Amino acid sequence: MSENRDEAQSEETLTTFGQAWQQVADSIVQLGQALQTCFLEVAEQVIPIAKTIYETMYEAYREAGMPYGDSHEGFMHWMEDIGKIKHLEGEIERIRMHHSMQVSVRKLGEKIRAEAQEETGAQ
Repeated sequence: MSENRDEAQSEETLTTFGQAWQQVADSIVQLGQALQTCFLEVAEQVIPIAKTIYETMYEAYREAGMPYGDSHEGFMHWMEDIGKIKHLEGEIERIRMHHSMQVSVRKLGEKIRAEAQEETGAQ
């Protein structure tokens, strides 16, 4: 009798677990469908913008003389080069600013020292 009760309880536990698992699986499917809908809506809005950006940049590539040929691969290589150029230009500007700040600090130090010497000499 106890064996039958344990067996029935085990079957009930398995049934409950199976139902819980099915609910989880159904929820995951619903989540996937919702995400798919969301991504499709976003893609519909983003793709035209991305195409416009690509076309604008490709036109700049054409105006630059298409140094790597009239292909997507050539265009992407050029874009990589432009990125490196922009990075180096930023570094150049940073170094120039650093030098400018160093000159300003040096001049300020010289001014303070000169004023201190004048005060010491005046006393």
